[in-house]
Amino acid sequence: MVANVTSQIVSAIVETLLFPICQETSDDASDALQQTQEMIVRRLNLMPGFLRSPMVILILVFDGWAVLRRGRRFQKQSMESRCQQIAQWRHAKVGPCREFIVFYEKFSAFIYYSYHVRSKH
Repeated sequence: MVANVTSQIVSAIVETLLFPICQETSDDASDALQQTQEMIVRRLNLMPGFLRSPMVILILVFDGWAVLRRGRRFQKQSMESRCQQIAQWRHAKVGPCREFIVFYEKFSAFIYYSYHVRSKH
């Protein structure tokens, strides 16, 4: 299972990635954001161990990178600092770092829009 600490990091990643989208959408964006965060954590928990373990390791490395670079855990940083770290990883020379961000960008947007559109109907 994805531990509570890891869930907090994932929630912060999703919130940061969806921040620009949520700013453009209506008042129910916070509900869709929360549902998106919960769904991603659930999906991580449902992954088989051989997939979940590397994902958890990458989540912890991502958080550790924040501590090394800024002295604070990712979820404790300002939105601006979070966005900067995500941009650094998005353009990293190391493939798994880039793919980590791409995975969360696509997965988050897909789930968010699914909830957001469904809540309007």
